[in-house]
Amino acid sequence: MILLLALLIPALAVRIEGTVRLSEIGLYRVGYRIGDGKPVDLGLGWTGHFEPVAGVSYTVWEEQDGVPTILLHCPWRRGGGTAWVDYHLRLPEGRRAKLVFGCSMWRKPEIQRGSDGVTYAVYLNGREAFKKHIRRFDWEWHEIDLSKFAGKELTLRLEVGPGPRNNPSWDYSLWGDPMIVVEGEAPRPKPPEVLKVTLEGLSNDPSLGVKPSVHYRFSNGAERVGDEFRFIYDGEDCELIYVVRPREGVFPAEVEVRLDDEEPFYAFKPGYVELEGGRVEVKGVEVESFEDGRLRLLYAFGCGDEVKRGEGTFWIEGKTLFFEFRTFEGWASKVEFGGPVAGLRRSIFVPYLFETGVFYLPTQRAFCSVYLDFTRSDASYLRPTASFYLRKTDGTRNPVRDVCLFTVSREFPEVLRNIPWEPSPYFDLIGDRVVFDIWGGHLAEDAEWVRELSSYGISKAIMLKHVWQRYGYDNALPTTVPANPDLGGDEGAKKLSKACRDAGWLFALHENYIDFYPNSHEWNPDEVALNPDGSWRKAWFNRGTGIQSYAYKNWAMAKYARKYSPEIHRRYRTTACFYDVNSCAPPWLHLDCDAREPDAAMFKGRMKGNLELFKVAREAHEGPFFGEGNKHFWWAGLVDGVEAQVVRKEWAPWLVDFDLLKIHPQMVNHGMGYWSRWQDDPKGYWRGMPSPEKMDKYRAMELAFGHAAFIPTELWRCLDWVLKEYYLTRPVQARYTRAKARRILYEVDGQLVPSSVALALGAPLERIFVEYDSGLRLWVNGSEGIWEVEGRKLPQFGFLALADDFEAWTALEPGGEFAVDFCLEGRKGRVETLFANGRGFPPERGKIAEVSPSVELQPMAPRRFRITYRFKVGRRALEEVTSRDLTVFVHFVNFEVSDRDDGIVFQHDHRPKLPTTRWEAGAEVVDGPYEVEVPEGVPDGRYEIRLGLYDRKGRVMIEGLDDGSARYKVGTLVLKGGRISFEPPPSEVEVGVRGRVNFERKPIDFGYLITAGVVILRRAGEGRFELITHPRDAEFEIGLRPGMIDEGFEGGIAIEAFSKDGRSLGRVDLRREREIIWFRTVPDAARYLIAPQRP
Repeated sequence: MILLLALLIPALAVRIEGTVRLSEIGLYRVGYRIGDGKPVDLGLGWTGHFEPVAGVSYTVWEEQDGVPTILLHCPWRRGGGTAWVDYHLRLPEGRRAKLVFGCSMWRKPEIQRGSDGVTYAVYLNGREAFKKHIRRFDWEWHEIDLSKFAGKELTLRLEVGPGPRNNPSWDYSLWGDPMIVVEGEAPRPKPPEVLKVTLEGLSNDPSLGVKPSVHYRFSNGAERVGDEFRFIYDGEDCELIYVVRPREGVFPAEVEVRLDDEEPFYAFKPGYVELEGGRVEVKGVEVESFEDGRLRLLYAFGCGDEVKRGEGTFWIEGKTLFFEFRTFEGWASKVEFGGPVAGLRRSIFVPYLFETGVFYLPTQRAFCSVYLDFTRSDASYLRPTASFYLRKTDGTRNPVRDVCLFTVSREFPEVLRNIPWEPSPYFDLIGDRVVFDIWGGHLAEDAEWVRELSSYGISKAIMLKHVWQRYGYDNALPTTVPANPDLGGDEGAKKLSKACRDAGWLFALHENYIDFYPNSHEWNPDEVALNPDGSWRKAWFNRGTGIQSYAYKNWAMAKYARKYSPEIHRRYRTTACFYDVNSCAPPWLHLDCDAREPDAAMFKGRMKGNLELFKVAREAHEGPFFGEGNKHFWWAGLVDGVEAQVVRKEWAPWLVDFDLLKIHPQMVNHGMGYWSRWQDDPKGYWRGMPSPEKMDKYRAMELAFGHAAFIPTELWRCLDWVLKEYYLTRPVQARYTRAKARRILYEVDGQLVPSSVALALGAPLERIFVEYDSGLRLWVNGSEGIWEVEGRKLPQFGFLALADDFEAWTALEPGGEFAVDFCLEGRKGRVETLFANGRGFPPERGKIAEVSPSVELQPMAPRRFRITYRFKVGRRALEEVTSRDLTVFVHFVNFEVSDRDDGIVFQHDHRPKLPTTRWEAGAEVVDGPYEVEVPEGVPDGRYEIRLGLYDRKGRVMIEGLDDGSARYKVGTLVLKGGRISFEPPPSEVEVGVRGRVNFERKPIDFGYLITAGVVILRRAGEGRFELITHPRDAEFEIGLRPGMIDEGFEGGIAIEAFSKDGRSLGRVDLRREREIIWFRTVPDAARYLIAPQRP
C-alpha cells in the first residue's frame, strides 16, 4: 500500500510526560522510498528485519558497548533509498526537552569492510534538524533541543540513507538509545494492582497446552453488537473485552482491547500475509458464522490477477484471544499476525522464553504477550508474531495452518505461556544430585579423580562425560564405539563407569544424532535433510578436521540412536544419557524440505523426529535423559535436564518468573550454562580461574533461577568449587527441585513486590525472594549494596536459605570484612550435616606451591637497571617446585607496544642462582642482583613485570597476582626519556577477590565450630560424626562446640584421624578452652571420626 505518511500520523500523538526511550513508543509508522519513487508505508507499529520488497529494517537490535540500539536499515533489494520512522508526540507544557541519540555502524568485520557509511538525518515537523554521513564504528553522540515544542504536537522522524554514492551494501546503521529527555521529575509510574501475591495455579499446567494460566475465577462470553464482535473475560480481578471489527484491507481484523476503564489499545497490528514478492491485499472479508463463541471469517486476497482465499477464526479462553488462520492452497510464504499497538509499549526480555513477544503498556498498566502455538502449526518456522512457509523441493508450499494467541493481564505471570508436555518422571532420582559436566581428559584418570572426590563424601552426583568417541569429538558421527584408544579405549570407559557406580553417581556418555558426517561408516546421502533447492542441509562444521556434517532426515535420527544407544549402554553400563544439540534448539532446526517425505517443509515433522529420538534415549539407557541447554523450554519434560545456558550470559536480568513457574516444574536443570558461555567479563579471572566474585555470582544466579548444582569441566579439579556446590548449593536445591514457587518477589525501595510491580516501575531486578511450597525461603542479592535479611548481611551475590531445621548462606563474617559460607541440616544439639568455609584458602585448580615472588629494582645508567628477585618459600605443595629444575621467566609487558597476544616487549628469563631443587620451606630465596638493559627501539612507557617458573612440562602455579596464565605481577618499570623508575604492585586486593577471600586466615566463628578452612561434618551413626577438611595438605586449627553438635557430646569427645585408604593415623591431640574443643588438622588425613569420650 503506497501512502503519504504525513497524512496518516496526526491522529496518533503519544503524550510524553517524562523522559522516554523511542524504543518504548508503540505508535509509529515506518516507511521507505527507493530512489525518486513514491513513499511506501509499512503500517502502524511495523517492526521487522529485511522485509521482502526493499529490505528495510526497523527493530530493536543488540547492545553495542553497553548501549541499547535501534537498527534502521535503508532499502537495498531493488536499489538504494531512504528509510524512516515517524513518531507523533505531544510534549509536556512548560518543561524543556531534548532528543539525545548516538550514531554508529554495527561493529562487525564484514560491515567494516563492506559499507561506505550511512547518512543519518533527523526531521522535526518536516524540517531538517540534523544530517550527517557517518562511517564510524564507535558512538558519535548528538543532542537536539525540542523546547520550542513544549505543549505542542511534534512529528519526529529518524531517517537513514546510503549516502552520496547510493551504495546501501552492509548499511547496518544503529541509533544509540535515542530518547526524549524532559527536565524535572516525571510523574512516578503507577504500577498495576496485584490482588494475589501467592502463585497457586500459575505453575505449569500441561493440560492447557501452550495457553497461559489464569490466576482468578472468571467466566468468558462472546456477543455481537452491530458490526463488531466482543469476546469477554469477566473475572474477580478485572473486565477484559476484545472488540473484533472485520474490515476490508485489514488482516486479520481491527481488534480493540478494553481493560476496565483504561485507555483502549489495539491487538494484531500490523497483520498481513506475504508472497515471496511482498504483501497481498485483503480484497474482502465476510462473516461466515458466529456460533458457540467462535467468529469465522472468510478472506479474499488479491494476488496479482488472482484471488486467493483463507479462513480465520477468533475465540476467547481465559484472558487469551485466539486467532486461527488457514489457507486452502499453498500460496503464502509468511503470515504476520501483528502485536500490541499502544502509545507506550515496553518490550520485556524474559530469560529462557523464545519466539514470544512480551510487553508492558504503561498507560494501560497491563502486560500482554503474543505468540503462535507450535503444536498446531504447519509452518516451516516461527517468530514471535509470524509464521513462515518455505518451498518444498518440488517448488510447492504447504497450506497455512496456524493459531496465534494474544493475552492481556495486569499480572506478568498470567501472560506467560504454558509448556504442553508431561513433567519428567525422574525428579526423585536426580532432584538432589550435583552434575559434573566433564569434557577432555583420559578416561582412567577421570575415574581416579571420581574416587578422590568420593573420599570427600560426594555420592549424590551425575557424570556427563563428553569426549570419549572412537574418532574423537564431533567426528565421524554417529560412529562412536569403541571408545577412543588415545583416551583409554573401552577399558578406560569401563573404569570410569565403575568408579561412578561405586561412588553412587549416575553415568552418561555424550551422544550426537543431529550431525551426520560423511566420514562415518554409516554415511548415506539418502538420509540427509534437503533445503528447498534440493541441496543437502548443513549441520555442524568441524573446524579441527575441516569436515562438514549434514542434517539427518527426521526419522533417521532415531534410527541411529536405536543402533548405538543400546550398544553404549551394554558396553559401559550407563545409567543416564546425554544427547547433544536437539534439546537446545527450536523444533525447526534442520528442517527437511524433501517433497518425497511426509511433513516436508513443516517443522512438525522435525518435532515428531525429536519426540521419537527422546523416547529412545530414556528407553535405551534405562534412566534420565540430559541434553544441551539454551532454548530448552520447547522440550521441557520430554528432556529431564540441561545445563541452563542463558541469553545475555552473566548479564541476563534476574527475572526468574518464567523459569520457576513454567520450566522448573517440568525438569531439573543445572547451572547457568557452560562457564565459557556464561562468563563474559575477561577481567573476571584470578590465578588462571574465574575469580571468587564470579564463582559467587554464578552460584547466586543458579540459586535464584532454581537450578541444580553444576561442576563445569574448568572447575572439576577445583575442590573449593566442588565442595561448595555439593555441600552448600545441593542441600538448597534438594528443597526446591521438587517444589513449586509459592511467592516470587523483588526488592524495590525496601519493599518486596511481585514481578508485575517491579517491571512496571522499571526497577532493577537484583534482589530476589522466593518461597517454595516445600517451606523453603530463599533470598539472593545481586545488587552492590549489603542486604540485611533475617540477621544476616548478604553481600553482592550472597544468599540466605531457610527452612525447618535447615539454613544455608553466603554472608559476611561477623567482622563484616569478607564473605564466608555455611550450611546446616539439623538443629542445635542434633546436627545431621554441617558445612563451614572460612575462606582462608583461596580456590585453586590443582596444586599451588606456597612460593611468593617479589622484586627490587634500582635505576642505573640511562636505560639500565639492577633487579633482584625474591621468593618466599612455604610448605604447601612445595614438591611442585623442588621436584623440577625450573627456570625463572620474566616478561616486561605492554599490550599497546607489543604486537604479541601475551604483550611481551622484552624479557629477562634466567636460571635462578639457587636451583629450585634446593629450595626449602621457611627460606627466602634471593636471586640476583642482575643488571639489565632495555633493548633499543623500546619506546617510553609503562612495562608491567610479570614472572613465573617453568620447564619443558610447563609453568608451575605459585602464589601472587596471577594474570590468568601462571604469570605473576610484581611491579611496573616506567621508562621516560631514558630514565627508569619502579612502581611496586598495588597493595589493594583485586576487585574480583576483595571481600571474597580471608587472606589472613582469620578463624571464623560459625557457632557450632570455628575455622578458617573448609570443614564438613556428617552424622555417621548415633553419637558419631565424620569430619572432612579442605585443604588436606594444609595445617589449620578447628574449634568445636561439641554440645551444639550433638547432645551426647556433653561429656567430651575423642577424635581419630584416618588416611584415604582407611588406615588409622591415631588420635588427635585436643585442648579445651571453656566450651570449645580445639585441634590442629593432620596433613594428608582424609577424614576424622568424632565419638563420645570413653570414661
